[in-house]
Amino acid sequence: MSWAYIMFYTNWYKWWFVENKPGYASVGRSKGADGKTINADGSPKGLYAFRAAWQGKLPWVKPFIGFKTTAVIILDKKKDGDPLKIICQNSAGDNQQTGCKLYYKFNLTPMLDRLCQLALMDEERIVEDFISNTAQEIIHWCKDKSEDTLFAGIGKGGALQNFIANMYGGDDVASDFENCRATEIKCLMFTEIDQDESTKKVRRAGTTFSAVADGIRTLTGAFPVEMLKKIDPNMPLYMAGQIAGEIGGEPIIILGGGGDNTAALIVAASKKRKK
Repeated sequence: MSWAYIMFYTNWYKWWFVENKPGYASVGRSKGADGKTINADGSPKGLYAFRAAWQGKLPWVKPFIGFKTTAVIILDKKKDGDPLKIICQNSAGDNQQTGCKLYYKFNLTPMLDRLCQLALMDEERIVEDFISNTAQEIIHWCKDKSEDTLFAGIGKGGALQNFIANMYGGDDVASDFENCRATEIKCLMFTEIDQDESTKKVRRAGTTFSAVADGIRTLTGAFPVEMLKKIDPNMPLYMAGQIAGEIGGEPIIILGGGGDNTAALIVAASKKRKK
């Protein structure tokens, strides 16, 4: 009864014990802690982590910050509408670059054995560090890769997926980058990739030009040589444009020697059919 009285009706319990709820931990601070001096093991002097649900402490150590040990910060580029813009090489092998928007997500969790270091850090700065570092490494990896390699690399077990995992030491081994921020990155995965608008326009233009060229070759090959001499030279281009879907309407074959009025007739005919 005497011990029970001392335990529950005096400050003795608060002097000697820290009680954390299940799933929570706390960090205590003594009078000698200045937030700058580092012990030989790399921990801040005068800070003490209490990770168990019930743990003893020295009377002059006061808990000053708590952590939810199961807390997870989820960063989702798709949900945030903030894709990573990257440049890779065109798979066609024409030395042209392709712009893409890459979406990914990952989780950040506190490292329980480094709670004292984490207690002195700014959460927003930690998140920004992981975002910046991950983005920089992805951009560097992609710059000399082809589109095909990139698309294969973002899948589960793909080359880019493995590159990022190894950079951070995987889910089981903490990297120096994580240790310095007392935070682990988990479950990084790529969710979507999309070509940017400028690349799409270039691709559409290339497809259109290719279709027009194919149309011209098809049309000129379909007419006898004698008839080709009588067809206005601008006519195959106009008809190929219709085939490519850029001008609409029924084709009009103009026979004759051409001249300055031919182009005007073609433009007028195309405008009339658009209406």
